Amino acid sequence: MRAYAPGAWQSGVFGIREPVPELSREIEPERIDLVICPCTAFDAAGRRIGMGAGYYDRFLPLCTRAAVIAAAFERQRVRRIPARPWDCSVDAVFTERHVFWTKKR
Repeated sequence: MRAYAPGAWQSGVFGIREPVPELSREIEPERIDLVICPCTAFDAAGRRIGMGAGYYDRFLPLCTRAAVIAAAFERQRVRRIPARPWDCSVDAVFTERHVFWTKKR
């Protein structure tokens, strides 16, 4: 069944639509081309602050082919985010005014 078929999506624990596992096919992270990564704050170097659970910082190193971008509002940009060794940066941040291209990870 295709992901856009009726009934293939359901509301998850936070009310966000997500695929129904029984109607989905898992893709290996190394086959992913693009990851759109959430952020609550970012800097022009591509460092980001997520929601605090470290999910993307554990997942992104597995996505060896993927470009990683974040979509954010300009008001989420800060001067500098201190990064820890395990924090993953993004390749670009798109805002309503600018695209901040950073060096490839």
